[in-house]
Amino acid sequence: QFAPLQIAASTLLGIASVSLSYLAFRVMFGRSIAIVSTLLLAVSAWHLHYSRIAFVPIGWLPAQMATLLFLFLGLRYGSPVWFALSGAALGAGMYTYQAFPIFVLGLGMALLWLAATYYRHRLRLFASWVFMMLGVALLVALPLGAFAGSHPDVFLGRYRRYSVAESPGYKAADGLFERARYLTAREGEYIRALVSDPIPDAVDAAGVFPLLNPVALGLLVAGLAIALWRARSPPYAAALIITIVIGIGPALVSEGFYRRTLGLTPFLAAIAALPLSVLWDEARKRSLRLTAAATLIVALAVGSVAAIDLGRYFTSYTDHPSARWVYGVEMAEASRYVTRFPKDTSVYFYRSRWSFDYGVRQFLAPDARGEDRSTKFSDHADSLSADRSRDVLYVFLGEYADQLDVVQQLYPGGRPFRAVDDTGTLLFTSYFLPRAGTGVPVP
Repeated sequence: QFAPLQIAASTLLGIASVSLSYLAFRVMFGRSIAIVSTLLLAVSAWHLHYSRIAFVPIGWLPAQMATLLFLFLGLRYGSPVWFALSGAALGAGMYTYQAFPIFVLGLGMALLWLAATYYRHRLRLFASWVFMMLGVALLVALPLGAFAGSHPDVFLGRYRRYSVAESPGYKAADGLFERARYLTAREGEYIRALVSDPIPDAVDAAGVFPLLNPVALGLLVAGLAIALWRARSPPYAAALIITIVIGIGPALVSEGFYRRTLGLTPFLAAIAALPLSVLWDEARKRSLRLTAAATLIVALAVGSVAAIDLGRYFTSYTDHPSARWVYGVEMAEASRYVTRFPKDTSVYFYRSRWSFDYGVRQFLAPDARGEDRSTKFSDHADSLSADRSRDVLYVFLGEYADQLDVVQQLYPGGRPFRAVDDTGTLLFTSYFLPRAGTGVPVP
């Protein structure tokens, strides 16, 4: 019953992350970069995907961008209120997703860099601002810290579980050099997955196609050169350092490349926006005609990114085997099929991958009444017995699909059904058996 709220929350967090990215980059880099980067972020399949699937990683982005927005407002105006708000957003971010600390690490390194360079002659003042921010962050995150302290196995167990140190490849590496080479190879695998050789994620089905299309990649390479040229500016230095730190995250985890680096998406959009914003700004300084031409180029570039990413995402993505497997197309179709029968029909559900109480079924067929009959989820393991005092609907998925022939032999006179998709692939089989003494209604 909470699925609609989860979907709505995911969508709203996605919208908030785009809005906060605009505001943060408006303060950090100016209006042109903020506008173009926001457009690129909004049409990014990487960002769009996590905004739509009701999955916790999307909560990372609003907290991250709010932290940067308030931090750079504080650096601009010197008011402790902004640093306190930045700390509050930073502390709140710790509740969003387990990979958020990689942003905290990147932010910490960026602040150290700024302290050693740009603010070295005002170090005491800068330190007071940072301590204000960190103090509020610790205060906000205190309940989570208390929970982690009292339940270390629960809180830290997931970090250990997904640590690269637990992966077979890392354990097999002999010595420091071999382990460093293994980590470098994993980082290279991640970069290739983003641009050319995608690796579909078995949990959220991201990475079905490269998340950085050729147009975005070209803009990103050009933008990186500009960002490095401007790296003496605190906003550019901070953005580059945070990007690098988050970007090395995949070398440290055993799985979940894309969601554990979701924090990169606003920064990559900002960097990719740089060549377009420079062109736009330079044209606006010269003439109206050049401004119009530059605006057209910007629109074509953003439109090309949108056409490639959105075209892939809303067409070929849904038909990809990895996406179909992760999101359980057969479970969804079987759940919709169940709703065609009277509410008092007893559903006997057979599938070792999902229980009858799986969220997809509860969302699509909330009024259905049934029980599990698979070996994994049921005490009636693999039983085909039926309560003949009720209408019964057998639903067979996956490895149980061939049980349709068996149940037909046990209880002749029912109505068999085989569901296939547009490609002819079998989704599930079912058998409707009316209660004893009645006919077979057509659902």
